[in-house]
Amino acid sequence: MVQQTITRQDLTEVIFRKTSIPRKLSNKIIDDIINEVITSLEKEKEVKIAKFGTFSLRQKESRVGRNPKTKEEFTISARKVVLFKPSPTIKKYLYEE
Repeated sequence: MVQQTITRQDLTEVIFRKTSIPRKLSNKIIDDIINEVITSLEKEKEVKIAKFGTFSLRQKESRVGRNPKTKEEFTISARKVVLFKPSPTIKKYLYEE
């Protein structure tokens, strides 16, 4: 499987090509969407994008971890992590054989 990274610039270019919206405005649209997702997650809201998926926050408790090389134990602090759950539409394309 070949792995390719899609950047903000790539998304901007897609919007530009498919809609003829100027690149500068296309870039602003991408930035505004990303900023809205971040702002909503900061407010601990779920972000649902139809036919794509849901972003949510989960609180992880502190736990004991271990350095695999030295076997030394240490405490991994409590933290919030972002979860992404793909929609059935995305799952259909990802897991279709």
